Amino acid sequence: MERVGVPVGSTRRGAQTPWRAGEGRLPGRLPGRLPGRLPGQLLGRLLGALLLALPGAGAVAGCPQRSDDDRDVVDAGPDDAPAVVARRALAVIFDPTVDGRRLSAAQGWQDPEALLARIPPWWSTTTAGRVRFELVDTVVVDAFPAKVDGFAYDGNEYRQVLAGQSAPHVPDNADVVAILAAHDVCARVDAGDIDELWMMGGPYFGFYESQLAGAAAFEYNSPPLRGTACRRLVPVMGFNFERALPEAIHDFGHRAEATLTHLFGRWSQDSTANAWERFGLVAALSPTLGFSGCGSIHYPPTATSDYDYGNARVVGSLCDDFVNYPARAPDPEAAVVDMSCDAWGCDELGFYAWWLQHLPTAPGLDDDGRPRDWLRAVADPQWMLDQTPDLVPCGVATEATTCAAQARCQWAPCAATCVAADLAVDDGACACLAATSTPACDAAAGCAWYACSERCLPTGTSNDTACR
Repeated sequence: MERVGVPVGSTRRGAQTPWRAGEGRLPGRLPGRLPGRLPGQLLGRLLGALLLALPGAGAVAGCPQRSDDDRDVVDAGPDDAPAVVARRALAVIFDPTVDGRRLSAAQGWQDPEALLARIPPWWSTTTAGRVRFELVDTVVVDAFPAKVDGFAYDGNEYRQVLAGQSAPHVPDNADVVAILAAHDVCARVDAGDIDELWMMGGPYFGFYESQLAGAAAFEYNSPPLRGTACRRLVPVMGFNFERALPEAIHDFGHRAEATLTHLFGRWSQDSTANAWERFGLVAALSPTLGFSGCGSIHYPPTATSDYDYGNARVVGSLCDDFVNYPARAPDPEAAVVDMSCDAWGCDELGFYAWWLQHLPTAPGLDDDGRPRDWLRAVADPQWMLDQTPDLVPCGVATEATTCAAQARCQWAPCAATCVAADLAVDDGACACLAATSTPACDAAAGCAWYACSERCLPTGTSNDTACR
């Protein structure tokens, strides 16, 4: 049996130990140049960032009680002004005591609480106050997180793994469903107390960089988190205190890529079939087109390899065409201008800021019904789904009538399940759909397990069809 989209360990640039990452996710970074005149929208953002440097400028304490329909909007401002979105996070830090000291301190790694505290102001400054994360509560757990099979390291076992003297435990994935339950996350989200969970730990703790819980959860640089009591979508971030602020923001970058890929239904290089593909275009990965958009989290516009943030070569980029979105050049090539890494300071963290600052923030919906405020969609995936109900994964529908209400879905009577409309529901597909676990799919000829939808489907089914 083939497994498609199953997460594997990967090593971040300069990493000493593996960290969780989604398999097959195309990395992305935003390209840019330093124009002689700053476009008006960008200039406004920079001025807003300067204002945030004033004492108390980024504070979100005392936010008014949010209604369920608009629970994350603090102040929408004028009709044509981007909404200001407040997001409240619960932080759970796993920092066990090892030989009388906290693991983070014993290993000489980051102070986890200090690292977490740097994330909200970075977001406020970068977005000129548009996205305001607030840590409403921080819980420090003096233990290693349990894995999905119940295993948990002790101090000696963990240090042997770090030293390469023992193999990491398999399965590696932490039991995040149990973590949500232990901290009453779903109920707190329903009550409007928090919006998301931020976890922090060390290497081999088994956290994904980003994952999404909730009935309508979709691929979020990782498979949807099933088995929780969450009704609303709940982003679950997994940070690593072996690393620093750039890696934490990098995790948010993959969250953004996954959100926009779900919003637009696909993301391929060497294509400008939709606005997101234009935005995430990378010249080095697009030999036919030969120019970049804003790049991806791994590949800035000028990059020729992963994490190549300081490549000084000049490439053509259409990234600045997104400053006045939805207004765009009809012909993508007409918007291409020369760009170098000077646009973001040839620096990793500078690139992340530059990339996010180019995400559209216009009000309203496109002609195809997609929200024009991409930044708000990244910050609040539940809001995005509320604007575009057709994006609710087909598998959420448990009855033929609710399945039929979604034009991109169809009911498969042979398996009593809702699947993508372009899946050929023949005998072969029905045989695969009948296998509802990875062991059963292992035994089914011509089938592959797709982690994004947790389904067994015919081998060769496209990710777009499988994950819908």
